[in-house]
Amino acid sequence: MVAVGVREVSSQMGEAWSCRVCGNAQGCAIVLRHPEGVAYDVMKCPSCGVMATRDLPALETINSFYQESYYRGEDGRRFPAPAEAAVAWFRGRRVRDILRRFPGPGTALDVGCGRGLELAALKQRGWQVLGTQLSRTAAAAISRRFGFDVFVGELQEAGFEPSSVDVALLLHVLEHTRDPMKYLRTLHRLLRPGGWLLVEVPHAGCPTAQRF
Repeated sequence: MVAVGVREVSSQMGEAWSCRVCGNAQGCAIVLRHPEGVAYDVMKCPSCGVMATRDLPALETINSFYQESYYRGEDGRRFPAPAEAAVAWFRGRRVRDILRRFPGPGTALDVGCGRGLELAALKQRGWQVLGTQLSRTAAAAISRRFGFDVFVGELQEAGFEPSSVDVALLLHVLEHTRDPMKYLRTLHRLLRPGGWLLVEVPHAGCPTAQRF
């Protein structure tokens, strides 16, 4: 499921699309026609307001999006140096927010951990770190760059122990999952009592989303 921010360009209702969040099956509005085909049209649920692609590709297709053409094989970076510096600054701010709420050290799990920057920063502060990544390219780069391994595949396949995690991160990942509630239930099982879950998802109503 991919939630995105777009201007509403259609109010057509009655589309055969069920919301994967609230279960509404009474018809949803098309808010963006995708140029590559109807399967990728963006729909909006009139019941809960979530926006999502009409149909997700097969998991193998999704996985192929995140390999060498998405992350650089040698270091896992995606953007030119100035943009990567900005990414690193934002990741550092997230880590500082985490440490204010949960000083630790403890065990942190980052689902869809990107370049591994948050986990690397926490590891330097004495935390045990766990991560998942769909990208073999990014996982190999994390191992080379930071010296720890992350699981390549879906969270549910990783085999992490129940009640083993103090802090779990789900940063711009939930909107890409086929079954968001399954991910949240899995994380609930993995978190220790009093554990903390940080979720970030796109905000379709923000000015940048409306513009771009």
